[in-house]
Amino acid sequence: MQVKKQISFLIKLIISCIFLFYILQFSNLQEIFNKFVRIKIEIFLLAFIADILGLLFTTLTWKILFSTQKFRIKKEPSYLKLLSYNLVGKFFNFLLPTNIGGDIVKAYDLSKYSKSKSSAVASIFMVRFIGIFSMLTFITIGTFVNHNLLSKDLLYILLLITSIALIFSFLLFSKRIYLSPFFMKHLEFFGIDKKIKKFHTAIHLYRKDKFTVIKAYSTSITFHIFLILRDYLVALALGFHIPITYLVLIVPLVKVILLLPISLSGIGIREGSFVYFLTKIGISYSDALSLPLLSYIFLLFQALIGFFIYFLESYK
Repeated sequence: MQVKKQISFLIKLIISCIFLFYILQFSNLQEIFNKFVRIKIEIFLLAFIADILGLLFTTLTWKILFSTQKFRIKKEPSYLKLLSYNLVGKFFNFLLPTNIGGDIVKAYDLSKYSKSKSSAVASIFMVRFIGIFSMLTFITIGTFVNHNLLSKDLLYILLLITSIALIFSFLLFSKRIYLSPFFMKHLEFFGIDKKIKKFHTAIHLYRKDKFTVIKAYSTSITFHIFLILRDYLVALALGFHIPITYLVLIVPLVKVILLLPISLSGIGIREGSFVYFLTKIGISYSDALSLPLLSYIFLLFQALIGFFIYFLESYK
């Protein structure tokens, strides 16, 4: 198992390096550096505030969803405690070679408040799940608004992504299919049938509490609005303009692409995606690349706070 993880890490590292090498080969690093030097600080600070507000709303989404577990939790964690767990998760997302490394750490921390680990895992999973549907909402709106800028191939890909998400959600919440004797019989062979049942029971609570799901969806939508606004302001701070209607499509689309576990924490794929989509509407290569590169400051800032929280908690 350890060998497989090492091979997987190596493959992802190679893919990230290949993408970065290819992207940087066609870029003017001096021009990008000059943009960073001439950045409009006041606009960048507004982008920073938008990023912080986004973090606060995604934490609120998590609190809303975990509170639904009621009889499955020992006591309800405070909002600030969940915020600290979220930041520690950001640190491990930044540190580990996967986009879900932080989720594993958050599940472990949150399990201290629940009677079963499945409740903690279910709440974190639902944050991701609802987040994906929020992204698909923006992608759908963005596709409709920007359809004249998109190729037919890309439109078909977007339609495919949406269809797969809808089918997956149906399977996830369907007891007849998900917990069918045929399905569970095969899971018994791996010895995880009981864990799957507990997890599905925890997930199924959200199906019964539609109001909670609507609230969580609303806060998730708000989070993505701030994310789009952040990138819009970063572009202005760097001295160029991107139509915000186009970012409504591109920002969530890049996040969906990053869900594919093919690179090291999305490095290389993220930059390449922004360059590809932004150059399609006439943004220069250097401008398109400077946006995701500068945005790493936000990830690094949250990861550093998460590190200090983790360090202080470790010595309590």
